[in-house]
Order: sequence, then C-alpha cells, then structure tokens
Amino acid sequence: MELMKPCIEVEIEECDDIIVDVPLALDLDPDEQLDCCIYRVPEKLHKVNKDAYTPMLISIGPFHHHEKKLKKMEQLKLRYFKEALYRTKKDQKDLAKYIVENEVLIRHCYAEIFHNINSKEFIKMILLDSIFIIEHLLRTKEKS
Repeated sequence: MELMKPCIEVEIEECDDIIVDVPLALDLDPDEQLDCCIYRVPEKLHKVNKDAYTPMLISIGPFHHHEKKLKKMEQLKLRYFKEALYRTKKDQKDLAKYIVENEVLIRHCYAEIFHNINSKEFIKMILLDSIFIIEHLLRTKEKS
C-alpha cells in the first residue's frame, strides 16, 4: 500500500491545472485599487425578494437617501444626534470633523458615484447615519 505524499512534496506540474487566471483589471497594485466595499444589491437578486432588499423604515447611506417614504425617520436621526451631542459634550463640528476630512475616501467606499448628493448633504447624511447607528447600538445594548 503506497502512502500519500504530504502536500508540500507534490510536484509543481501537478498543480498547473489549478492556477486561476486573474483578469487584468484585478492585476493592479493594492495602492491603485479603490477601497470600494459598499454595493447596491444586484438587480437579479433584488427581484427574487424585493422586500428583503428594500428599506421599509429608514435609509442608511446614499442608495435610498432621497426616497420620500423613508424621510419620516430623519427626525429620529436628528433626535439621536442631539442626544449624542449632549451625552458626549461635543459640538457638531467636533463630530463632523473626521467626515469632512475623509469625504472623498468615504465616497470611494461606495460602488456608485452619487452626483446628485453635494458635499454638504453627503457629510450631513453620513454624520447623521453614523451617529444614529452608534446610538441605536448603545441603546439596544443597554436594554439587553
């Protein structure tokens, strides 16, 4: 009975058939690639179950930002923001500073370009959304 060779002893030729051909677009230096990590749900997947991929109460981020049916929750975001300012003893400029300084970087996290959202509106949206998420998580933790 022949014993199997350990993986490290396998001949290189035996591995030739598992080499993956990487497209040229992915052959960039890591520094040249954008750090895009937030994508819209692909249309085919969205069609399978629209309710699962369509926000019903609140919009976080730019994809559904202008939808009127989600605007009611903007008041809750503002209330959470006001309470975060009070709790942290910071002013709006302190909390917005990082977002202002990193707007371009944050925009590049999205797979789409949002020409319909100007700089001021984008910064406000990211600020309110991020504070809302943090405050919501803090409140959820406190209840449990």
